[in-house]
Amino acid sequence: MNPKVSVIVPVYNGQDTISTMVDSLLNQTLRDIEILLIDDGSTDKTPAILDSYGQKDERVRVFHKPNGGVAMARQLGVNNALADYSIHADADDWVEADYYQYLYDVAVRCNADIVCSGFTLNRGYDEMLKNSLTDQKLVLNHQEGLIAFLKSDIDVHTCTKLFCKTTINCIRFNTDIRIGPDRWFTFDSIMQVDCVVLVDGSGYHYYMNPNSVMHNIEL
Repeated sequence: MNPKVSVIVPVYNGQDTISTMVDSLLNQTLRDIEILLIDDGSTDKTPAILDSYGQKDERVRVFHKPNGGVAMARQLGVNNALADYSIHADADDWVEADYYQYLYDVAVRCNADIVCSGFTLNRGYDEMLKNSLTDQKLVLNHQEGLIAFLKSDIDVHTCTKLFCKTTINCIRFNTDIRIGPDRWFTFDSIMQVDCVVLVDGSGYHYYMNPNSVMHNIEL
């Protein structure tokens, strides 16, 4: 039986941060997930760390590839994801324990193509800023979802969005874009779907690391 959610994590030289992210994924209340760790040509101890997780937990699948940028790494994960729903995560972030259960339950209940949540922004380890999309659940049609995205009511990042595999299977990351490819993937996905659900919740924690190429985000 396939997992319920595929979590795709591109990693480049993430030896100092990746364990925090993967540990938070392994501790999810939604146990029926798979974790795709994409080593994007790391030159530090990242490959060995990823392999050790793959050996310890059967839910972890590790892929090694030459360095090609975050878009190519994300797309490799999408190509190999087995679950009906997929979501992305970055190597220097972490997620709260019930985050994916919450998004999955909403997706199934609403028959949603995309479920969008808020996030918590960590500027360093002591300062946190919560960003919630709404204080209630909003179900949007195609046109309303597109307007919300263009008005920046929906952020561009794929780490706060659960995508239904069958409705976005024709969408691909633009591998010519090495920094910030999420904007176009999210836009193209919303253009293709019928039901976008916005939910309250800030269970995804961004850590703002100005030195991380993988983590150049647009908020």
